[in-house]
Amino acid sequence: MKQKKRGGKQLVSAANSTKPVSSRHHVHLGQCTSDYARALANPHTGPLACIPNFPVQLTKKFRTWVKGTCSTGTLGFGYVCVDPARMISNDGLAVKYSISTYAQAVVDLNGGAVGVNTASSNSEYATASLGTGANNFAGRVTSCELKYRYIGTTFNQGGETAAYQDQDHNSLAGRSFATVNGEETSKKFPVDRTWTSILYRPVDSGDLDFFTALPLSSAPPVATDPSYYMGAVLQAPSGGVAAVFEWEAWATFEAYGQNIRAMTPSHADAVGFQAVHTVSQLSALLHPTRITEENREKQILLATAKHVATQSTISSSGVLWANNAFENAKRKDAKLAGIEGASGTAAGLAAGLVALNVLDFLF
Repeated sequence: MKQKKRGGKQLVSAANSTKPVSSRHHVHLGQCTSDYARALANPHTGPLACIPNFPVQLTKKFRTWVKGTCSTGTLGFGYVCVDPARMISNDGLAVKYSISTYAQAVVDLNGGAVGVNTASSNSEYATASLGTGANNFAGRVTSCELKYRYIGTTFNQGGETAAYQDQDHNSLAGRSFATVNGEETSKKFPVDRTWTSILYRPVDSGDLDFFTALPLSSAPPVATDPSYYMGAVLQAPSGGVAAVFEWEAWATFEAYGQNIRAMTPSHADAVGFQAVHTVSQLSALLHPTRITEENREKQILLATAKHVATQSTISSSGVLWANNAFENAKRKDAKLAGIEGASGTAAGLAAGLVALNVLDFLF
């Protein structure tokens, strides 16, 4: 593909064509798509993003969180679980966790069980505000993270943990350490003072829809409930040892309704959204991890750009990634080899687009 310089800028066409365009036709990847990818990878400090699918509408973007401590119980077993949707309200009992009096070796999510505590987020909205009435609102989860680390004594430090998000978004109720650890997308970590993060991955269209009620849950919750599907099971070195952990749950949402204030436009980018969703499902980037928040953002942007750029037909969204990157990377002349070496082949263009996308984030 031939490149031309006009007005001091090197540009790639936004159409499915290899013809260059002038600077006055310069375009960018939709900001909402880029922000959505980063939010999935970093709900804690990432952007307050929209989900870039249809319909396009005004929504409020906001973040909620809650923090606490949990412990293994008398049998040396403990857990902490979060229901992302329940983080939207300040009385939704979003997090359930064990304390030192917990006397079971499986996850029991019954709030009335001995040794089980609950916590709600700091949202400004109550559960009763959800609904379809004039004074109610609808919301949807954009991203969520549950992270934890050991804070007990060095003397009691030991054992292991297993972090997991159920692939079908079924509850973790009734699962033992061995059960969770045996799941394909779970990951085992040592008991130490490093943060371990469990990240939300939307599975199907239902996870992308706005809801007007919290997920139904039987009493006590059972394994088939669509709730409390993100969590960690904790194993002390032996029974009777109370291994203490601190945890934090963070979530971002979109909401709309007659009384919702500070709404801003959401956007639709079918190609970009498809790329983000594909990467979140088919890669391990959002599996339990100890990668830092900033590096998670970089990795998902790189993977999304690579997915767009390596499609059999070079899409307009792939070109948008390149142009968006070029704005910030153009002064890094030595770094432009990736795009300058790109030929008219799909492989060459893909390499250039990916190189520019990385530069866009770094610079």
